[in-house]
Amino acid sequence: MAAKTMAKRSEKSSKGDPRLKREIVGPREGGQRLDIYMIGVFDGLSRKQAKKLIDQSKVSVNGKIEIMASHEVVPGERIEVRFDPPEEKRKPPEIKLLYRDEHFLAVDKPSFIPSGVTMDPGRLTAELLAKKAYGAKLKLLHRLDKDTTGVLLFGINDEATRSILEEFRKRMVDKTYFAIVSGKPPEKFDDVRHIKEVPGGRVASVASGGMRTETSFTTLAVANGCALVECRPKTGRMHQIRLQLSARGFPILGDALYGGAPRVRIGEEELEIPRQMLHAYKVAFNHPASGAEMEICSPIPEDFERIAKALFGVVSVLKKKRC
Repeated sequence: MAAKTMAKRSEKSSKGDPRLKREIVGPREGGQRLDIYMIGVFDGLSRKQAKKLIDQSKVSVNGKIEIMASHEVVPGERIEVRFDPPEEKRKPPEIKLLYRDEHFLAVDKPSFIPSGVTMDPGRLTAELLAKKAYGAKLKLLHRLDKDTTGVLLFGINDEATRSILEEFRKRMVDKTYFAIVSGKPPEKFDDVRHIKEVPGGRVASVASGGMRTETSFTTLAVANGCALVECRPKTGRMHQIRLQLSARGFPILGDALYGGAPRVRIGEEELEIPRQMLHAYKVAFNHPASGAEMEICSPIPEDFERIAKALFGVVSVLKKKRC
């Protein structure tokens, strides 16, 4: 009975984001393992589900990601869990067309879905949505992370697919991203490091070996302890931009996997961050048939622009970057 009462209380505490549930550890609840505490206060949550949420870096204690299910909760600690909405209740997102000809097309990838097929064959992806809308023979040419929005390219015929993939391989594709981060980065900086995949679905820097990554960064605006950063990756490794910024002390807002804050304070108000604030704004490359220079951009998404305006005021740079 007590667990149900507390669960209802936690549901009422997250009006800003229905996926985010909060609880404050009570005086008599201290000393429990974090996963045990979670199943007591969040209605319908099993211990296996609690452990999975912790492993996915979706649980924070006093604003910091907690990765240990064995963490002993302390009275007064603020426990926050970011739940994924149930697949069956989630309306399939729209996949907007940015460009199309007989050789390739570009779509505007929405957040919260993977780019391509995953280990779960029934999972909704941008690739499945694009094939359903624009043709079953499309070939995915690159990937964006699940919560990253922006330009995603598909080949329509084999020759175009090979040509564009070769441009990616030779690093001839010019990519521009926008990120909103914590901290005050330098006006301009480059990051070159080697990384490798590690357990937990993430990457880490390594002193030797691994894969080389390189990105150039330009800080466009700074306010309220945060910054708007333009990112131009020269390589295209998994989580490259996310790790590089985090490793330099400027994690992307909402990026739980790499220490990004789930909310920021502006004066007396707290601003909830709905997802990782990373947007793939533009790609530029040579057309696979004509050789003409192509430049395709994705409009700044509403949630990204809303957070940017709240933090930095009227951001003229974003207005100039409209497609």
